[in-house]
Amino acid sequence: MKTNQQEKRFLERVKGLLSEGAENIDSQTRQRLTHIRLDALRSAEEKRARLVFPSRWVTAGAFAVAAMAAVTIFFLLRTSPGDVSSQYIEDYEIIASKEHLDLYENLDFYCWLATEEDEG
Repeated sequence: MKTNQQEKRFLERVKGLLSEGAENIDSQTRQRLTHIRLDALRSAEEKRARLVFPSRWVTAGAFAVAAMAAVTIFFLLRTSPGDVSSQYIEDYEIIASKEHLDLYENLDFYCWLATEEDEG
């Protein structure tokens, strides 16, 4: 406890001395410090401006990414008519038909029947 109070008093004294010293600076030193501060702010702003990409590059990059995604999706989803095997055309017709099929209701029986035929 005692050390905390000593530290607080010390910090308050240091703050008071610094504030008093800052208030008693002559005008020439104050102007010089103001110029140094403004130069530092300009320098920081220039560095920040160099790090940020111009908006036109961001727009161009976004357009390039969108174009590449569109081309990739086009080639991935594109199928030519020769890709579909003729043996699957009948399956497509069955699946696409709107008629009610008993086959689906008795699918377990037909699977069992196919395994019995393979074994027998």
